Amino acid sequence: MKVGIQLMQGLPGADAAEALASARRAIALAPDFVRLYPTVVLEGTALAQLYRDGRYRPWTLEAAAQVCRELAALFAAAGIPIIKLGLEFSSDEREGILAGPYHPRFRELVFQNKIAS
Repeated sequence: MKVGIQLMQGLPGADAAEALASARRAIALAPDFVRLYPTVVLEGTALAQLYRDGRYRPWTLEAAAQVCRELAALFAAAGIPIIKLGLEFSSDEREGILAGPYHPRFRELVFQNKIAS
């Protein structure tokens, strides 16, 4: 049996240092793979209400890509593959995205080391 770990970056109260610390803890557990998901605010969620109330500010696309780039380097050095990087939504589901670092080709942005519109 293979064991994977899913990590979300940019949850309320989290910063880049916390994301790196979480990655180091995950590496210490020696999973077979990881999935990285920058936090996206979806309509109809408690996070959406925090966002609307001004109590949560999502990461920018640039910040999320940079942090994930750093995480990818840590996991690569540890020999742990990232099998998923960023969320995938259908065109209908995309309409429910209120805020946050969503991009349909987020993985490409991370590994190309640039942000394109």
